[in-house]
Amino acid sequence: MNLDEYLQGLENSTSEEDLLSKLVFNDNWDILFRTNFYRVLLDLRNSGNYELIDKMLEDTQDGRYRNYIFNYVPGTVLLQVQNKVFAPSPRLSIEDQEKQKRYDITVSLHPLQAATGLFETGKKFEGKTDNEVMAMVIRDLGKYAKVKKVPLCFVRPNIYYDPK
Repeated sequence: MNLDEYLQGLENSTSEEDLLSKLVFNDNWDILFRTNFYRVLLDLRNSGNYELIDKMLEDTQDGRYRNYIFNYVPGTVLLQVQNKVFAPSPRLSIEDQEKQKRYDITVSLHPLQAATGLFETGKKFEGKTDNEVMAMVIRDLGKYAKVKKVPLCFVRPNIYYDPK
């Protein structure tokens, strides 16, 4: 499945069961990007869809690790934007593990924390399930990658997009 097919599947899903049966997502849903870290931060903030609510800096053996937390403005989903990519799952093929090492930004989606008030600004998107809102955010970020021509990887369904 390619990025366009996946985004279309999200758009065409008619029920919660449909979303869960065809499309793989849940808490800690990762999207990898290969672009400038600060570009992603600015683009998220300037889109009007995401609000920066926290940032953390940490010095590690690999250098300075940056972690920015955004609320999806309508509610339910938090985005955790990090200037690093974690080790790929050993369940992936060697080829996919190598592909994922080429990325430099991880955006983790968390549908539960915003709704449960982990951060004071968290709120629930009224009239939508967590999975419906996750689908909205995933579609938004997938479209962002296409418009800005930013390579991305949806980790769990193992979908790659490279605009070259």
